[in-house]
Order: sequence, then C-alpha cells, then structure tokens
Amino acid sequence: MHCFRAFAIFNFELNQICLILRRDIEQTPLWQQTIKEIQHQIGEQNVMEEKVFSIQSLLGKVRGKYDYFTNRLLILVSHEFVDDIFQAELLLMIYAYLCEVPNYKNLKIKELEAMEKFKIENLIKTKEEQLKLNNSFISKLSSSKPNIQEQLNQKMLTSTTLSSENNDLQSFSSKQLLDEQYMKVFRGFMLYDKNKQYFLMFVRKGFSNDKTWIEERVRIENILLETTQKTSHVFCIQSNFGQFIIEYDAAIKFYFVLLSRHKAAENPQYQLLQRIKSFIQLEPKFHKQKKCDLESKLLYAINDIVDAEERIYASRFGTQIVESRIMRTKCKSDKTSIQPSQKQIPSISAIPNIQDCNSLNQIQIK
Repeated sequence: MHCFRAFAIFNFELNQICLILRRDIEQTPLWQQTIKEIQHQIGEQNVMEEKVFSIQSLLGKVRGKYDYFTNRLLILVSHEFVDDIFQAELLLMIYAYLCEVPNYKNLKIKELEAMEKFKIENLIKTKEEQLKLNNSFISKLSSSKPNIQEQLNQKMLTSTTLSSENNDLQSFSSKQLLDEQYMKVFRGFMLYDKNKQYFLMFVRKGFSNDKTWIEERVRIENILLETTQKTSHVFCIQSNFGQFIIEYDAAIKFYFVLLSRHKAAENPQYQLLQRIKSFIQLEPKFHKQKKCDLESKLLYAINDIVDAEERIYASRFGTQIVESRIMRTKCKSDKTSIQPSQKQIPSISAIPNIQDCNSLNQIQIK
C-alpha cells in the first residue's frame, strides 16, 4: 500500500493535466473519472488566487500547490489516512527541488518528464518511507475498515464499462475471450547492445515470435539507434503491443527493455525493471559475455522473476478484462487475416495518448 498514490502537474496554459505518475493505480474508469473531477474542481476553485487546492476523491485525498513561476499546479493523490501536513510537506519538497533545476522556468512538460520524472519519484519514495515509520499512520491503516463507498463506486463503474463492451465481446469465442482476460501484465523483457546492435535475453509472455513481433522489434531498434542522449536515462515507448519502459545504461551502452500491458499501474513496472537490472548486474562483466553464454546463465531466472512479479501484481490488483479497443483491434486483425496483403501490422503510435504513457518520457515517431 502506497501512502502517496499518484502525482501529476496541471498546466493552466494548456488547461490539461500532464506528467501523470500512477504509482499504484491502474488506468481504470475510476481513475479517468477522478482525473476529470480534479480538472473540474480546479476550474471551480480559485487556485491561482488561493495558491492551494484540495478535494476528496474516490481514490484518496487530492492536494495541490500552485507553482507561480511556471503557472502550473503540482498535484498529489494520497491515501485517505495520510495527514494533510505530510501531503503539504511533500509538495513543498517537490516544489523546492524543481526550483533548483537549471532553467526550470523555461522547461516544457516533456523536457521535465525526460530530465526529472524519476528524481521526483525518488523524492516521493523517500518521504513515503519516512511516513511509514510514523506509528499514528500505521495504526490508522491497520485498524481501518474497507472503504465501502469506493468499492460500490468501482463496482458501478465496472458494471457500466462491461455493459458498454458487451457487443464487442460477443464476436469472440470462449477460448479467445479467456485468452484476452488472462493476458499477461508483464509481457516481455529484453536487452539491447547498442555497440553490437542486437537484442538478447528474450522473455516473451503470451505472444509468439511471429512476423508482427519481428516488425515491431525492428521499429524499437530503430528508435534506440536514433536516440542521441549520452547519459543514463529512462523513457517510454507506446505501441499496440503495450508499453515499453526502457532504461539506458550509458556506462556499458546497454538498454534494459520491459514490455507491459496497456493501463497497468506504473510503479510495479518500474520496480520490476529495476529488479531485473539489479539481478543481471550481479553477473560480472555481463555486457562482455557472448549472447548464448549469458542467456544460458540468466534467462531461466529472469523468467522466474517476471512470473513472480506477475503473481504479486495479480494478487494486488486482481484480473481485469482487457479494454475493448484491444479486442476491437483483434477483431479487425482476424477479419483481415484472410487477405495477408491487407493485414495491419501494429506500429509505434505517432502521437501517444496522454493517458497511456504520460508519466514517462514519450518518443514521437516522425
């Protein structure tokens, strides 16, 4: 259970929420409704005059701090038992940190995502660890009863969503629907050697190594080769396969690539990527070893790590029916599979949806 569940920045000039970090929240109708309510309340409350923002949402307490220098609102979604003072302290810490960033006033949201996103995550994590040592919070959390109202609202939203998707589901056979319902959250992992220009350590969950995946892998490789940044960094690529979270290690010129399902909570993805990376780095000079030797040593264990995290994720969030737009894509693919020349090959989104990959640095394909 995270004390601080999400962070975002509202841009008054664009009149939209950007840089969303969903630490332990999936991209569900409940989350989308919460975002809409936050945006509505920002318009209702005189935030620019009062310099603060506060509402109670179905996902917890929402508090904001106005950033005068950039005309933005820093927004924090916290567990309902987190005291207001701790939320205010964390927002002040983030605000103070951002003010120390060189040329912060002139940085655009995407530049801020690329440079500071995971540093903000570390600030939140540090404050959260301090808060969990607070006995009053732990006692409140341990003695709390389930939030019945939140459960009822979630059930109502889920029921509405399933009803609207009913027509899409009718075109599937029982086996196809079962496959979609149990589609893996963590779909794959691989390394990319920038010097030798090839992938290795393939872990695939729930899809085959067919022409479509090969085509997509080529697209990913082209993006990695075109990346000119020389320092270590983390970024995201959104595609029809899912969300790729990629960390570049500049010291050895290797990319660590994790593929996850659309709309999965982001903190578990990043934590899994870090866990796999730490495990691989235990192998001395792994980047200098031959592909076959490295895979024979580590591939089986990495499979186990991914499977273990999959079970943890499922126990925490539960199995959810995949979104209808993926099902519609599959329907279209099935209909066109009779004519191979017309088959649509998934490609990297030219303009990623802000709610799909908005908390990580997005790459746009020209």
